[in-house]
Amino acid sequence: MPSYQSDVAPVFASRSVVCHSPDGSDAQRDYVHYTAIYANRGAILDQVYACNMPPSGAAPPTPSERTKLLTWLVCGAPNN
Repeated sequence: MPSYQSDVAPVFASRSVVCHSPDGSDAQRDYVHYTAIYANRGAILDQVYACNMPPSGAAPPTPSERTKLLTWLVCGAPNN
């Protein structure tokens, strides 16, 4: 199981917070902290699974990053 701290948080930091942060283009969905990510885990899973995130023009997650995110989300998004 991927670890939030060592596997998932770095992916969010490098791929999501550009838009999903207080200063980002989608500040309503602030994914800087675990609590917000956990609260929106279902919607995030849907978007990552459907390859809708990130938007076109942004660097997509690597296959390894995508697998870590999906596995972690499907397994309940633990704060591990």
